[in-house]
Amino acid sequence: MILRSETSRVLSATVLVQALNTWAMLAIAAMAPLVAEGLAVAAVLVGYQISVMYLCAALTSVPAGGWVARLGPTRVSQLSLVAGALGLGLAATGSLVAVLAASVCIGVGYGMVNPASSLLLFARTTARDRSLVFSIKQTGVPLGGMLAGLVTPAAALAFGWQAALGGLVPLLLGAALVLQRPRRDWDRGTGTGAGPAPSAAEGAREVWCNPALRRLCTVSFLFAGVQVCLVGFLVAFAMADLGFGAVLAGALLATVQA
Repeated sequence: MILRSETSRVLSATVLVQALNTWAMLAIAAMAPLVAEGLAVAAVLVGYQISVMYLCAALTSVPAGGWVARLGPTRVSQLSLVAGALGLGLAATGSLVAVLAASVCIGVGYGMVNPASSLLLFARTTARDRSLVFSIKQTGVPLGGMLAGLVTPAAALAFGWQAALGGLVPLLLGAALVLQRPRRDWDRGTGTGAGPAPSAAEGAREVWCNPALRRLCTVSFLFAGVQVCLVGFLVAFAMADLGFGAVLAGALLATVQA
């Protein structure tokens, strides 16, 4: 199957947004013992940091569909990158309170990604190619995890964990700027005057009342829980219990993501 050039461009953009936001989500976990040492806390506390991010992502994803309808999916994708960059910048200041605030920002940004990318891709695919296109888009998650595992620990050893986080900020902001050029075309038909946006309560009610959607959400919750436990604690476990160095532990995380 050959995708139209416009679909390919949108797909590339959504993979990029997904990968960078995932990298932001996993950057601290990918070097958890180094960050814990710098903050003078136990590495196991990375679990709380991940919990805060995913809680904020879950809470954000509920109203994010309405934001997409009002602002446009490309604009919301830009906002997700800016929120992630803000969070990384806060964490790079090196205080425990800043890391907590950063987790909120990064989680909020991550919660916007799928509602925005889904609308962008749905409008440019047919039933015949939609499953493949959405599957390719979702590869941005392991791609971001691979980047977190391969690049972040090495950067932390070379320049310090704060610099490793701060170095990601220009990447996210640069991607947000790149999306500005096609934003008007890609967001045509959404935003102001596009009609009333569905409320968060309506979306949640539809999921709860539809048995198929309810089962799908339940299974997705269980799979996501296993995935987050694995990627969240793998580096800390490898370094603390297996005696791996930071780079080797990060490579293990990247291998799992691959």
